[in-house]
This record gives sequence, structure tokens and C-alpha cells, in this order.
Amino acid sequence: MKVLLTEQQFSNIIKNYTDELQQLPNDVDIDKVAPNLAKFGSSLKGFADEFSPTNIIKNKVKDTLGLSDNDDEMMHPLGKKYTISSGFGQRTAPTDERTGKSGTTNHQGVDIPVPIGTKVYAPANGTIVAAYDTSSTNRCGKLIEIDTGKYLLKFCHLSDWKIRKGDVVKKGQVIGLTGDSGVATGPHLHYAISSKSGIAYNPVQIQPNLA
Repeated sequence: MKVLLTEQQFSNIIKNYTDELQQLPNDVDIDKVAPNLAKFGSSLKGFADEFSPTNIIKNKVKDTLGLSDNDDEMMHPLGKKYTISSGFGQRTAPTDERTGKSGTTNHQGVDIPVPIGTKVYAPANGTIVAAYDTSSTNRCGKLIEIDTGKYLLKFCHLSDWKIRKGDVVKKGQVIGLTGDSGVATGPHLHYAISSKSGIAYNPVQIQPNLA
């Protein structure tokens, strides 16, 4: 016999789970706890499908946990949501100390301020097609590019790499550490998504879990 929970009972379960996630210390080894969280999240998704009294609550749960009915949905490159300091589109760019140039540019990604050394995760399965330092020729600094087969994902201003060009990576795998290499006003991750032919997309429109 299926027992349906009330909205309040179901909301309390979700609140306890999200509160627990938020209380994780910043220096927690997410690699060790992620499998357990993912397992719990998957169970909770099934639980939501089976017992949620309304579709509204079910969808709210999946949004809160970053879950989706679409297995191809990409995860947040930093493992959890942070504030975006500079969005996609026209903006005044930081001054390039190499050239002294600034001015309005078309920002083809989003900037997410985080401390140096924050782990960067592969948002999806793919192949590393670039992992090198562009600091002498490009604003991007140390970068990584992943070809997912559908998109080209770009990560800039890193302090270190945990992969090499040609590596095949799995969704959730640590690929690098954030930094302030290249032209940056402070430590942050520049994250960009484009088509394989080079058309830049607004990452927030492709990955709503970024905002």
C-alpha cells in the first residue's frame, strides 16, 4: 500500500537534506562524500517520483538537488552553486597589464569568484582537448577545454590541472583547481560553453543550475 506524505512532511525531509549540505565545511573532501550524496540524491529523486503528493513539490525537490529526468544534464563545475560576478554578454573588461588595453568586450562566459585552489569538476563526460597556459598570449591564463560531443566547455584562470590533453573524463571528476592566472581582478573561474563550431552560448541558459 502506497502512503502519500503531506506537503509539509515532504518539505521537512527536503529541508533537512539541503540544510545538511549547506553545513558541509568549505574544506571538506567532496570527492569522498560525493558518491554518498549522489546515491542519496538518486534515492531521493526516486522517492520524489513515488511519494510526492504534487508535481510542484517533486519538481522543486529535483531543482533543489540539481537532479533532472534528463541524464545528460550537466553538473555545476564547482560542485555547488556560487554567486556569478560577471555574466554573459557586453561588459567593461579588466585592464590587460600586458597591453594596457581595457574597454567594452563581449564576455563569452560567466565569472564565478571562489578562493584559489577550489576544485573544478567535469560537468559532463567528455575528452580533454586543451590543457595549457595561455598567460603570455591570452587573457584566459591556465585553461582546460572539454569536448562533450555536444558542447565545448572552457575553464579559465586556473592555478593547476589534474588532467592532461587527450584524457577521457567522467562527469564529476576533478579536472583542475581555480586560480587567478591570465588577466583577472581576483581569483575566480571563467566558465564558457560553446558549440563545437565556436558559437558562444550563455552558460546559464544551457545550465540553469549555475544561477
